Amino acid sequence: MAEPTEKTPQWYVVHTYSGYENKVKDNLEKTVENNGMQDLIFEITVPTEEVAEIRNGKRVTYQRKTFPGYVLVKIHDMAQNVDGTMQKGKILLPADKKPFVLLRW
Repeated sequence: MAEPTEKTPQWYVVHTYSGYENKVKDNLEKTVENNGMQDLIFEITVPTEEVAEIRNGKRVTYQRKTFPGYVLVKIHDMAQNVDGTMQKGKILLPADKKPFVLLRW
């Protein structure tokens, strides 16, 4: 896998309160739209997987969050564009306050 460059969008993790993942996603999408940041923030996702169970003899499928309490955001040059805080969520930052990139997703 190639090393990420400053020019390409990268994935970052937003930590949220459990159960607020979709609200944080919606708030981020509204912020992107209201501030004209479509060229800086490319994708916001709550990772889910489809799960099938048998309940009362019937097969039931539903979406389960793969990483409860987390939202993934694909951002170009995050250090200059996002301050790390938002309503009900926070970008995960190390002690030196420099954001790090998810190398695999």
